[in-house]
Amino acid sequence: KGHRALQIACAAWHSAIVSDSGDVYILSTRVKHGMSPDGEALGVSYRVLGVPRVDKIWCGADFTIAASTARREAHSWGDNSHGQCGVGHTNPVPRPMRIPSLDGLNIRSLACGVAHVIAVVVGEGKDSKASVMAWGWDAHGQLGIGTGGVGRNVPTPVLALLDKNAFQVTAGGSVSMCLTEEGAVFHCGQHLSRSARHMVTPRCVPNLDHITRIETSGYHLIAQTKL
Repeated sequence: KGHRALQIACAAWHSAIVSDSGDVYILSTRVKHGMSPDGEALGVSYRVLGVPRVDKIWCGADFTIAASTARREAHSWGDNSHGQCGVGHTNPVPRPMRIPSLDGLNIRSLACGVAHVIAVVVGEGKDSKASVMAWGWDAHGQLGIGTGGVGRNVPTPVLALLDKNAFQVTAGGSVSMCLTEEGAVFHCGQHLSRSARHMVTPRCVPNLDHITRIETSGYHLIAQTKL
């Protein structure tokens, strides 16, 4: 009461709100693996305790990530069966935990799939370049790290995008997309065609040029071009 919502994120079974006071509120239709830290009944709303003031929020299927631009740190909680919380293990995370690998980094863009995360991060130095990191479920190669099937429980560099001037990322259920400053789009993960293999390293999407923004849902992509 008396606060405004600064940012809202939605997933399949819960939504998250960051207020102008920096607090995080969850609207949940079910309780799973700490998505509701205090074990409330279904269909509840509550303020998340134990997370510092934040200004950014993202939701995966059953997990949440919140970040502070000022402190350059991020916290996560919820289902962590594939390491999607990025805290170094695959146990449930019922309370917000800091993601040590993201300390000191500015999160330029971040996106959550069902159980994986991809992010564009920039270091503290003024000459620091953007890099892409991914973690969590990798059954279809959606992390883009070249292994396919071997997930990661900590943020891991996507080396194939190291020199691509990454600008924005999006994620579907088991696919990841990356937009570069030059307007090219790269994708990796599940391929809808049964005759094609899943892409475990990012590839440039043909016939997409001068793109300014991308958005991904479960199994489709929409791209905005310059007028």
